Amino acid sequence: MPVLGRQKLSALRPEAVQTLYASKLEEGLAPLTAAKIHAVLHRALEMAVKWDYLPRNVAHAEAKPTVPKHDIRPPEPAELTRPLEVAGGTHDRLASLWTLAIYSGCRQGELLGWRGPT
Repeated sequence: MPVLGRQKLSALRPEAVQTLYASKLEEGLAPLTAAKIHAVLHRALEMAVKWDYLPRNVAHAEAKPTVPKHDIRPPEPAELTRPLEVAGGTHDRLASLWTLAIYSGCRQGELLGWRGPT
């Protein structure tokens, strides 16, 4: 059931937008998902202002949900050789895929779509 769907556009208030964000986070949605909801809602309300359905964008008054930053640490070379040793020692049929993944930096979708040399 849409949270804001029953409210008239002209009756929408910043408090309702903030309540929407808070309820989504309480339901267990990730902060990034809540931030995406904010982006879509903000853009939609910007269009409503542009088309003169609203005098102002009420989502603009509310702070975007914060997304925590994570430290990304690339693996050390020694950490990368261990999976290759295990794959080679067990005669893993995907050993060449693991090698390609480690040395090329391809993403998962690129690796799964790879068909090899033609």
